[in-house]
Amino acid sequence: MRWFAVTALVVLGLVGCGQSGEPSKSADATTDASPAATRIGKCVERFLLRVSPESGARTSEHELRRYVETTYCERFESHGWVYEDGALSIGAQTWLKTAGSEECATATAGPGQASKTIPCEELRPREAPRRIECALLHHVRKSEVREYLENLRSQNELECDDGTPLDELGAP
Repeated sequence: MRWFAVTALVVLGLVGCGQSGEPSKSADATTDASPAATRIGKCVERFLLRVSPESGARTSEHELRRYVETTYCERFESHGWVYEDGALSIGAQTWLKTAGSEECATATAGPGQASKTIPCEELRPREAPRRIECALLHHVRKSEVREYLENLRSQNELECDDGTPLDELGAP
């Protein structure tokens, strides 16, 4: 569900949300020659390879590039989650997974008692495949994705929220 929100933000960026018509005041990481800037630039390129702008989008390529750079790649690089080739460490996925929490319901045990939030996971049937957010996993190294999925598989059967077959996940 969180990845859906991230994808929605990218789509909003594509259709012009937040467009000011002025270039960003900070320099693009791709124009800086530092190792961090190089990693960020390669990260941005990886993200943009998977984005297909919708026809009629009012957002320029520069604005989209800057959005991906500041929202994802700079943040991930500051935590050490971007490799030299722009691929991501699994740390980016686990951070995204734990950055928010799914809360599906609030219940009370009885009159006058405090309410208790119930995590969505408790409401899902155990025999149903667990849907995981997979979009970011396309940018994580395959070896790390495999290990991450194996750990999750020990808990339940898995499927991607976007329909991607699990064996197609991971950056080469």
